[in-house]
Amino acid sequence: MKNTKPFDAAKYLTDDETIRHYLAEAFESSVPAIARTALHDVARAKGVQDVARDAGMTRKAFEQALADEHVGYLTIRRIVEALGFSLTTVPAESPVFRRIMAARYKRSTRRLHVEFLLGVEYMIPVGHIEKLTALEPTASDLKHVEVSKRGRCIRFPKLGVKIRVPDIKRAAMGAFS
Repeated sequence: MKNTKPFDAAKYLTDDETIRHYLAEAFESSVPAIARTALHDVARAKGVQDVARDAGMTRKAFEQALADEHVGYLTIRRIVEALGFSLTTVPAESPVFRRIMAARYKRSTRRLHVEFLLGVEYMIPVGHIEKLTALEPTASDLKHVEVSKRGRCIRFPKLGVKIRVPDIKRAAMGAFS
């Protein structure tokens, strides 16, 4: 068995557009640790020392702030601004995070690949999707996947199963825990 290295998101955060999508998805999640981890990943990609200095903090204070479960809003805001972004809001029904553009099953990894409107992608293990695990589907059952016309859900016609966006996001967050 080959030795594998742990995944390091910072290696892939090479441009502002990718970073923006990464942070947007992290802040969209309902898990604060994911947002703090994403901020730390981006800071590592841009240089922790420089980001900490731009946020008006020492490196040690920066690291402690992102490790703290109860980090304050102003601290998060300073870090986000030091990274070159701002905290904004979008309507809950915004198509940016709600519309599925494509979905397909990858047999080799047994994962469902779901792509959202702005190129945000999830690779979700089939075992993390409640509606599918109960049915114990075969690869041929999962091969035929459709996206609804409005992009609000994906369907597996052979199984008669429909999975909505919130269920997809919940399954994706389960893949990170």
